[in-house]
Amino acid sequence: MDNPSKKTSAFGLSGEKIARLLSIGREDDSPGTVREDEHAADPRIKGYEITEKIAEAGQGQVWRAIQLSTGRPVAIKVPRAGFVNSEAALLRFEREVELVARLEHPHIARIYDSGIDRGQYYYVMDFIEGLNFDDYVRQNKLTHRQILELVRTICLAVQHAHQNRVIHRDLKPSNIIVTGDGHPYIVDFGLAKAILEGEQGPTISMDGETFGTPAYMSPEQAAGRVDEVDTRTDVYSLGVILYNLVTGESPHDLSGSRQQVLRRIADGQVKRPRIVCHSVDRDLEALILKTLDRNPDRRYPTASSLADDIESYLDGAPLIAGPPSTAYRFKKLVRRNIALSSAVSTAVVTLILGLIATTVMYVQAERARREAQAVSDFLRNSVLASLDPFKVGGKEITKRSVLDTVSESLEGYFEGMPLAEADIRDTLGNAYWSLGLTKNAELHLKRAWDIQRALRGPQDPATLTSAHQLGWVYHAQSRYPEAEQLLLETLDTRRHVLGEEHQDTLYSTIALACVYTMQGRLQEGEELLSKTLEISRRVLGEERLHTLGAMNAMAWNYEFQGRYGDAEQLAEQGLVIARRVLGENDWVTLLLKHTIGEVCMYSGKYQQAEESFQEALKGRRDAWGPEHPDTLQTVMNLGLLYTAQGQYEKAESVFVETQDATAYRKFSHSRFYTEDATAYQKPCCLLHDKADCEPYLL
Repeated sequence: MDNPSKKTSAFGLSGEKIARLLSIGREDDSPGTVREDEHAADPRIKGYEITEKIAEAGQGQVWRAIQLSTGRPVAIKVPRAGFVNSEAALLRFEREVELVARLEHPHIARIYDSGIDRGQYYYVMDFIEGLNFDDYVRQNKLTHRQILELVRTICLAVQHAHQNRVIHRDLKPSNIIVTGDGHPYIVDFGLAKAILEGEQGPTISMDGETFGTPAYMSPEQAAGRVDEVDTRTDVYSLGVILYNLVTGESPHDLSGSRQQVLRRIADGQVKRPRIVCHSVDRDLEALILKTLDRNPDRRYPTASSLADDIESYLDGAPLIAGPPSTAYRFKKLVRRNIALSSAVSTAVVTLILGLIATTVMYVQAERARREAQAVSDFLRNSVLASLDPFKVGGKEITKRSVLDTVSESLEGYFEGMPLAEADIRDTLGNAYWSLGLTKNAELHLKRAWDIQRALRGPQDPATLTSAHQLGWVYHAQSRYPEAEQLLLETLDTRRHVLGEEHQDTLYSTIALACVYTMQGRLQEGEELLSKTLEISRRVLGEERLHTLGAMNAMAWNYEFQGRYGDAEQLAEQGLVIARRVLGENDWVTLLLKHTIGEVCMYSGKYQQAEESFQEALKGRRDAWGPEHPDTLQTVMNLGLLYTAQGQYEKAESVFVETQDATAYRKFSHSRFYTEDATAYQKPCCLLHDKADCEPYLL
């Protein structure tokens, strides 16, 4: 037998377990040796009490068991008799364990143990109490929206596997378990394959063979084109799952022999979802069909891009898979013919996507079609003109310049079409808001709100959205009484129209609580946020933006109360989730990093505060530039941190960067300064006359 001390684990299992797994030379446990008890009613594995069989497939059986040392319920997978009957088969089994052990995700079942006991190979993983995905959907009579929300979560788990270089290759409802509280888990990677570039060694399927479940195979799998199998194969299977759950049928004809079914799937012909189920709308059909395209190059390139389009569908935003309408063609025209820097391009495309969405609202009647044409002409004439280097006289094209050109073109353009104007102004207001230009944002949002309130009514969703965003603008401008009045009215209306637990209601509650916090009404703010956070966690889950926003707002409230330990703990918890779900440079992730920096600064954890501020500052500079208010806020706090430590030269270099005495004075009322204000006068007076340095004491 090989010396286990010389065998390194590829997947973090102990030396003892590796030794058992690789004990090929022993007479009683060698591969291919089938012991008398192997075909018994249930396996016998040391350290576990087997209770019942919960699944059986071509590769083996899955048993429910109790781990005797911990009392923990687990699932044990046991390959069928003869499946591990050679050294190559043993390596395949080891590979399966290795691949699954790479994955640490809240929606993928974890692996705990593996080995051989009395000739019986096994591995042990999480036992997930719940129903197969399709059974869960049927028993709970889920709506299309609820199905899509679950599929989006699964997409993100699959993306995690892909990022860890693992393709599943057998995604299907029976490999996805949904718990009673609605959390899905992928539980079987039995046909998984590594996609490590240049990796050699065994894979679980053999070239030309079609291992897997035909109903959920991609065309390249069904045709046996193993060299074409990649992450888009899993995207196709996700599309089949979505099609099946939404329509109740398979996209392919599954009658006849296995070979007949495989030929049909390889041919790639799919029944249109809207023919099978009339409640499927055009956008949802387009999304499903893009996942099921016979050509992998025309599918969603990643599981996360499918998740993003699902989120866009749920939010009513334009889809990547959208139909080739005039609006969508216009979007493609802009993307194809305009060469911009990546930052400007992103902002412009975001703006155009938002503006194009306004045309969709005007396609039903004759008057609406005229308005749609007017919107399309406006976009073509204003947006494209702002991006033409000849028409702008060679001036630098920036996000701000595009918005300013569109704003100037808007005046008087939609006379007689006020709702079209309101929707475009709402989009412009949000675009200016994203750049930190609150005066411009206020102008457009106020006008949009006035029009919508008069023509759509105070309870219309569009009216409430504009009012809510305008309330945020007032908050940013420190106009707290106006912000409070507007946000309170919006919250009351949303509670009445949408209910206490709707995500828009929760968002309004967070905004109002932030206003209370800034007014010093800390107890009122905490009470609102505590209730909001409980609802958001229960209804939306930990990974949604509303929940993360509530966590940051609560941490901020705790900070103002001086409860630094509670604030840091909550913000750190939110940051872990935001990093995993949104990435390092998402605005929510950066906001949480900044909040942690503030909390640590005020509690005297200067090293940790500096690290958090530096991370937030780099991300905010890269995302929004050096002059954005959020970037300046982090710059100022970093300068104050250095000042508190007496590092005046560092503080000076940071403050010089802003070249803004007003901004400095705004942020200089720090808890660090003594009554004589000596500490802050030094860095301040390096930039400005002493007469400008009035003390800002708490």
